[in-house]
This record gives sequence, C-alpha cells and structure tokens, in this order.
Amino acid sequence: MKLLIFLSGACLGTVIGILIGYQVIDDQLREKTQLKQAEQGHAHSKTTPPADPPTTNPKHQPDSVRKMLNKLQEYVRQNPDDPEGWHNLAKPYREIGRWAQVVTFLEKAMALKPKDPVLLSDLAEAYHHEGKDTKALELFRQALQIKPKDEAAGWGLSLVLYRAGEYSQALEQLKKLDKHTQSSEIKRRIKALRATIQSKKKD
Repeated sequence: MKLLIFLSGACLGTVIGILIGYQVIDDQLREKTQLKQAEQGHAHSKTTPPADPPTTNPKHQPDSVRKMLNKLQEYVRQNPDDPEGWHNLAKPYREIGRWAQVVTFLEKAMALKPKDPVLLSDLAEAYHHEGKDTKALELFRQALQIKPKDEAAGWGLSLVLYRAGEYSQALEQLKKLDKHTQSSEIKRRIKALRATIQSKKKD
C-alpha cells in the first residue's frame, strides 16, 4: 500500500491527466496575474526573485508539459510572495516523484502561509518520501490540530506511523479517521491497513 503512486514512465493516460491539471493551474495563474496587474500596476515585489527552479529532463517531457513548467517558474519568479504559486510549482514534480524539489517549493510556500493544513499535509508527505519521518509526523499532527477532520492528514499520519512500526498509534489514528470520514474509498483503505497491522502484531 503506497502513499502515492509513482510515475516512472510517461503513459498516455497519465500525461493527459497531468495536462488537464496544468490547464486548470494555467487559468488560475492568468487570472491572478491579471488581477494583480490591475491592482498594483507595474509595481515590483520587494522580495528578491528566486533563482531559476530546476527542471526535469526535457527529453522525457512533452512540449506542452515543458511550456507549463516554464509558465509556473515564470510566475513564481514574478510573484515570489504568493504561496499558491510555489504550491502549484510543486505539483508536477510531485507527479514524477522529484521529492527534493517538492520539499524545496513547499517549504517556500509554508514560509509564506505556515498555518495552511493542505500545505502542511503535502509537505509532510514529501518529507516522508525523503526519509524525514520525524518532520513528516510533526507536520501531519500540526495539520490535524488546525483541521481535526482533514482526511489527507489523518490518512498520511496513520500510514507513516504504521511504517515506523508504531502500530498502536496507527490503529488509534485510523479509528479517529474512520469515525468522521464519509469516503468509501478511505474506509476501504482503513479496513485494509487495519488488517495489515493486526497481521503484523500477531507475528
């Protein structure tokens, strides 16, 4: 059972799904940029623009994906104080499992918006994939303090606890999650993980 399905290759369905997601982000960036220009004219941000973010290997990217990455990078270059821009930039790297880049971008977003439960959960997931489970557990718990019924944080915390061998804590967290979730998919995952934990506890 995995926290995230990795994309090791470029299958057609995956590329289409990513491009649809990128189009939504593109529309959001265009709208925010137009609004900001209308409100602020040509005023420049006081924050020093970041260095060029790293890109994935262009040989493995369709042209449309490269163009969207360029747009996302240009947006954060011009709007380094926008946490949503950094969050959006992290998403394509998350899709291809580039977790070091995801951590870098989400840390920048968190510095600007430290109490956002979605950012906390996403950064916790990235820390977990980078082997930084202490930080991952801390951020998942912070997200649940802010939003106790957050399903992504509740599931992520349960899974990291399980993988750390903290079976009793994982079961307790699963119990809390099961109590308030209405998602049949999450309930299915809870049932499967409970069975796995109970099996391991018997060994």
